[in-house]
Amino acid sequence: MLNILLICFVVIIWPTAYLLFFKDKLRPWLDNKLTKDELPKTTPEEFAAAYPFKDHQPPQSPQDKKGA
Repeated sequence: MLNILLICFVVIIWPTAYLLFFKDKLRPWLDNKLTKDELPKTTPEEFAAAYPFKDHQPPQSPQDKKGA
């Protein structure tokens, strides 16, 4: 019974201590892992270099037209 109590104690105490002392380092790591990266916008020159046989730009999304 003592072994089970000690295991439960350790399972609760170690993560709590880690979160309290290292949360400043943990928070940016979680933000980096859990947030979606935004892709950079393509300039007309980059588009022309990537697709030399196309005459026009790809259609813009409705968000781009709104300016959002």
